[in-house]
Amino acid sequence: MAKISAQLKFFVHKTSGQLVSVSLPAVIDNSLKIMSARIKESETNIRLQLPKKEIYLLADMVQLEQLHALEGSDNPLIEIAAAEIDEKVNITIRDNGSRIKEIHLDRIFDPFFTTKEEKHGLRLGLSISHRIMEDMEGKLTASNHPDGGAIFNIQLGAANDWPDREAQA
Repeated sequence: MAKISAQLKFFVHKTSGQLVSVSLPAVIDNSLKIMSARIKESETNIRLQLPKKEIYLLADMVQLEQLHALEGSDNPLIEIAAAEIDEKVNITIRDNGSRIKEIHLDRIFDPFFTTKEEKHGLRLGLSISHRIMEDMEGKLTASNHPDGGAIFNIQLGAANDWPDREAQA
């Protein structure tokens, strides 16, 4: 019940809407720490492909850390890659689990939509993630990788040249 209540509270919660300069490597590191128990329990391998140059993006650090990647298959692998292109930061999260059925791609971010048979939670995770991106003037999309697994693309504004930058870490 506590988990369901927390999901509902977050779903209806409004933030200040203030975007600040955030270090992408710090966000990824903090998110992996938050998820460390689940990562260890599922024996998920994480592969990071980040540029050598530190990337800053315009975001709400607390909300960004709440995005969770999908769980995979027998040898679960999550690949996280990032690049800065045309004043945008593109983050790609790919897993090696099952693909998303094409008929579900248009509905995957709808509240309460799920294809999972598990009866845990309220099925708000992807809907909340989508709303977080919209609140940060970003974009979240889903697709399938040709070799299997799902791909989630996040696009947010870059903050490398943001005036008066005080990056959160």
